[in-house]
Amino acid sequence: MRAVANCHCFIRHAVSDDERARVGQRLEEARHLGDTNGIIIALAMLANSCPARQQRREAHARQHAEG
Repeated sequence: MRAVANCHCFIRHAVSDDERARVGQRLEEARHLGDTNGIIIALAMLANSCPARQQRREAHARQHAEG
């Protein structure tokens, strides 16, 4: 069973590993272009506390504890 958690924050956080990889690519592109706003948004999506990210971590920990 795979845990699914959706972010409902004002700036949507990248929750899954795939989402985080895509945002990382966007961050690199924004840095390359000198897009300051793009950099800020990508960093906000990767950083900070997010309830969905915490739920995903807890579900993942429970899965591994159950075996």
